[in-house]
Order: sequence, then C-alpha cells, then structure tokens
Amino acid sequence: STHFFVFFVIHKDEAENCKYIIDGQQRTITSTLFLRVLQIFYAQIFKKTSNSDANQKQSEISGKIGWNANDCHLKLSESDETVQP
Repeated sequence: STHFFVFFVIHKDEAENCKYIIDGQQRTITSTLFLRVLQIFYAQIFKKTSNSDANQKQSEISGKIGWNANDCHLKLSESDETVQP
C-alpha cells in the first residue's frame, strides 16, 4: 500500500461526477489483470491448503480491485489523488 507502482494522468469531470484516464490506460489494464491473477492464485492456494496467509493476501487484493462478471477496475485511494499546483 506504500509503493508507487505507475504514473497516470486522470481528468475529473465535475459535470458527470466521474474520472477519466487520459494517459496510462495500458498500465491500468496491465495492473488490474496482474492483481486479478494474484487474487485467483492466492484463492486457489487457500482452497487447497487452508493457508490463512494466502486468504489474507487474497482479501487484501480484493480490496484494491473491483471485480464482477461485467466489470473489472482498480479502486482509487486518497493517495491516488493528484496534487494541484
């Protein structure tokens, strides 16, 4: 949670109350897929071994991505907000 992984440029659209990625789409997709694969990996370890550390890691990753049948996205935190000059 303290590691800065990549750099993104995000536009906040006040009228639509949402954020758009202007630069960093490929890094976003790669990061999201990487985290999803790790989540599945730890879930499989937990299922086979009941290892509580694997379950904890899977839960931590679940808190960083949103995933359902139709959508997968990274969840932004306060540290992801841009600093205005």
